[in-house]
Amino acid sequence: MESNRWLQFIERYYSLLATLVVVGVIIIGSSTLLLPQYNRLQQSGVLEYDNTLQALQERQQYVHNLAVMSENYQQLDLRLLRLIDVVLPPQYNRATVFAELEATLDDSNISVQSINVAAAPTTASDTTTMVESINLTVNASLVDSSYPAFKQLLQHIESTSHLLDLQVVTYTPSNQSLTLQLKTYARR
Repeated sequence: MESNRWLQFIERYYSLLATLVVVGVIIIGSSTLLLPQYNRLQQSGVLEYDNTLQALQERQQYVHNLAVMSENYQQLDLRLLRLIDVVLPPQYNRATVFAELEATLDDSNISVQSINVAAAPTTASDTTTMVESINLTVNASLVDSSYPAFKQLLQHIESTSHLLDLQVVTYTPSNQSLTLQLKTYARR
């Protein structure tokens, strides 16, 4: 009678029991198999979203900086850019500097004997700069050894279109010779 009762109970509530078993299997299966995978995918998606968002913000900042630089460049006067190219040329042009130095010295009645060029040694801190320095040593003989002629030479050196720094001046009165150590610059 007891087993009959169970059979009647199962017959009466079979669809309900089958539904509960199916629901139980789905809940247990999803919590043990699907939920960890879902959490892992969601977590990686959140991290990927954060990384993508950060990359997007960096690119937007880069584009903004480019726009600002472009606007600043557009505001520059082309005449000033040409003058910068003359004073600080994009590359060191030996012939131009030699011709200008020779003309400057000729105007001051000084005969050029030799011009030696040496690139200045670069240090680790210099590699980040955009300017290269070149050392020039000019050996010359004086035609007119007067002080006004020397002043005129210094004024000519100061007014040359290339940027020149006069480092050392050596005058030898016995043979009327002059040695100038100059530094000029070029953009890298």
